[in-house]
Amino acid sequence: MLSAAIGSAIALVAQTGPEGPAGKQGKRGPEGPRGPAGESAAAEVEPLEAEIEELRGQLGELESSAEGDGELEERVESLEEEVAELGSVASELCGEAGFEFLC
Repeated sequence: MLSAAIGSAIALVAQTGPEGPAGKQGKRGPEGPRGPAGESAAAEVEPLEAEIEELRGQLGELESSAEGDGELEERVESLEEEVAELGSVASELCGEAGFEFLC
């Protein structure tokens, strides 16, 4: 009987009432340490873009003189794909937690 009374008392104490109004938001906490500065993909992309433009110029010259054999066009396409891949990797990293400093 005593254990039943104790159990009932504990059950009454453990019951929660309705949720009260939300309080004000507290101050912002201190900012954590910044990670090391990452390398920008621009260092890798700029030379590739410059080479693409150079090859496009050469390709235009060859096409106008009808001496092109498609080798330069293939190289341009290859470099454009490489730049696109680097861009997608950079985009993926920007979306990952902890890599916002790359964006």
